[in-house]
Amino acid sequence: MKSKVLTLLLGCCALLLGLAPLPARAEEPLDLMTYYRNPRPGLLPDYLHDMSLDPALNEDAADLYAVFLAAALNQSPIDAQAALDKASTLPQDKSVLALKTAWLMNDRPGRAFLRQAAERGWPDAADMLRTPPPDFRNPQRLDAFYLDCMWVTFFATGRDWPVLKVVSALDVDPKSVDDGVLRTAAAWSLKSNAGNHPRVLAILREVRQTASPRLAAQLDEILSKK
Repeated sequence: MKSKVLTLLLGCCALLLGLAPLPARAEEPLDLMTYYRNPRPGLLPDYLHDMSLDPALNEDAADLYAVFLAAALNQSPIDAQAALDKASTLPQDKSVLALKTAWLMNDRPGRAFLRQAAERGWPDAADMLRTPPPDFRNPQRLDAFYLDCMWVTFFATGRDWPVLKVVSALDVDPKSVDDGVLRTAAAWSLKSNAGNHPRVLAILREVRQTASPRLAAQLDEILSKK
């Protein structure tokens, strides 16, 4: 069990410490973890394009950056279209991030981009058109990657529902070893982000007011450190 907990916590550390600022060659820095405080969607087309060309971009990072970019671009349709238009100029071997972002956007511009990419023979585009993207609001199961996706979505939007989904991981089956590991990872990430984001702290305090006794005890442990 310790190894599973360590793996999850190392994953959270990588998310919280390693994904800001975005590794792009644009002139202006863009801090992923605080983007929701000062959204700058006009910078996103350059960041999607430049990040796609970054030789250091690996598959795991691309997955999380795609979640962030899709969430942020969904809030700014004009900049979303500009981002996809610019991404269409990428070479095929650098298309992974753009394809994943368009797929997760799950809107008309995103699907149009995927259709165009499929016609051009870009890898995975046709499969993405046939496969619905994950429904983060109603996940089939909670796991460590889902928790990371929720935090990235919060960083992009500042909305409460991603934080509430992380909180829900505190209230899983206490007798399950795997659920216990997930609960530990969720609690650690909530403590860390509550310390860095007043918005997260406010959400946790509001949830505490109507929480079940079991959940309230866990929230008290998190809030007692603030």
